[in-house]
Amino acid sequence: MLRNYLVVALRNMLRHKGYSFINVVGLAVGMACFILILLWVRDELSYDKFHLNADKLYLVTDYEKYADGDELTFSVNPPELAPTLISEYPEIVDAARYRTMGGLIVRSDGNSFGEDGLTFADPSFFSMFSFLFVKGEPGQALSSPNLVVITERAAAKYFGDEDPVGKILKVDDRVDLTVTGIIQNVPSNSHLQFDLVVPFETVKEFGLDIEGWGQFAHKTYVLLAENADLALLSKKIAGTIKRHDQDAIVELSLKPVTDIHLSGDKSSLYIFSLIATLILLTACINYMNLATARAGKRTKEVGLRKVVGASRKEIVLQFFGESILVSLVALCLSLLLVEIFLPLFNDLSTKQLS
Repeated sequence: MLRNYLVVALRNMLRHKGYSFINVVGLAVGMACFILILLWVRDELSYDKFHLNADKLYLVTDYEKYADGDELTFSVNPPELAPTLISEYPEIVDAARYRTMGGLIVRSDGNSFGEDGLTFADPSFFSMFSFLFVKGEPGQALSSPNLVVITERAAAKYFGDEDPVGKILKVDDRVDLTVTGIIQNVPSNSHLQFDLVVPFETVKEFGLDIEGWGQFAHKTYVLLAENADLALLSKKIAGTIKRHDQDAIVELSLKPVTDIHLSGDKSSLYIFSLIATLILLTACINYMNLATARAGKRTKEVGLRKVVGASRKEIVLQFFGESILVSLVALCLSLLLVEIFLPLFNDLSTKQLS
């Protein structure tokens, strides 16, 4: 019986090629648009969720209100803040300072390269964030000054096919960095983007200070304990800088790492999700309208089926079977369209969707 339904459905599709083409292509285009938009939405929602500690990682943010009523929110802190937070608040398991420097010249084996992805971070950085090591030990990679961990992309850039571990990179002709580890390229759905990571203390080699409370130049990330009360901890740390610097007016708070990319505003995602749903719904309505318009032409077929003994259930199943077959063909075509247009969509959205 099922074979008969399929054969009849295929015959009807081939007999009415124009109708079938419009139905299949209309559904396929609607499905393809729906899939592409949802891929984009999924990627936006996935930022920084690949970290094993994603639900316990927070960025320390700053708020200042001035006498004239102006307000300022930012996320850079004094270098003394990270160690102070660890020592004063047991709810904070670990902390890492983070700073990126660009416009540098890096030399390797006599070749010179411009570098904008040099990052300074505390040794705890790789234990807090889940960037996967290809070579080297995460716990030892930043254990002392003048070491560097590089991405696979940087390894190919500076050393080609050679093993970079143990080799030297000279930065701005004043700092020699020894490669101690290689990590996979940073995922595109990470708000942190870098190619080289060196111990935070190396900042001193570039003439920058890593002590005191007056220089707001470093981001501070913290890892909270499993049972930490976020609301209570935020209140406790709010006046930390004020207690150590009487002239400071800044108040601290904690922002989940997974909220940094969207800044807590998901309205654009809701809008695009609604657009995707409306596109798919329009394609379905178009299909139903065409099917309804053509239904009158199949009354003779239905009457003949009843004459030869077909029941109401069997006729309903026949029409449902044809609809499902058209939908499956449209789905296969939509996946093909997604595969074809995904590179263009990636260029337009500046993403790496797959």
